[in-house]
Formats: sequence, C-alpha cells, structure tokens
Amino acid sequence: MTLGTTKTGDYMSKLSCKERDLILESEDGYPGWTVIAGLTDLRGTYGLPRVETTWEKNGRCIKDIRHPDEDYLSPDKRPCEHYELENYNE
Repeated sequence: MTLGTTKTGDYMSKLSCKERDLILESEDGYPGWTVIAGLTDLRGTYGLPRVETTWEKNGRCIKDIRHPDEDYLSPDKRPCEHYELENYNE
C-alpha cells in the first residue's frame, strides 16, 4: 500500500490524483500499461454516470473512476477517484 493512501477494503487502497500520476507516469509515460477493464455509462443507465478504467502492468493494477456530466462536455459532477487494486490476480 502506498504511503498516504486510505484502505477501503480487502483489495483496494485509495490514491490521490498525484499518487496515481506518479505510478502510471513513473516510466516515461504510460508504456507497458494495458487497459484490462472498462465501463462507460454516460447516461446513468445503471446508476450515476461514470467512466471506469482499470490499468495493469506486471501484476500491478490501478483503477480510475470519473463522474462526468451527462453531456460529457461540462466539468465532472464529482471529483475523480483512483485506487490501487491489491491481490487482483489472486
């Protein structure tokens, strides 16, 4: 678990935007990171509108969640969220 993160469950630690950026951009941008899961529900069909992206590199997984406005052009309705998924592949 990264220093300064908040434990949210058995398998996730909340990251700040800065911590997330330091992890994903730590090796010359995003090379080597692969999107392994995603969800886009811009209209809020299954709850509040959201965009989720899960990145993976060498067994390390980072999940991003955005809460866009329905028109996707306005600023997000809520702050973004970032998590490090632990034991994701177990």
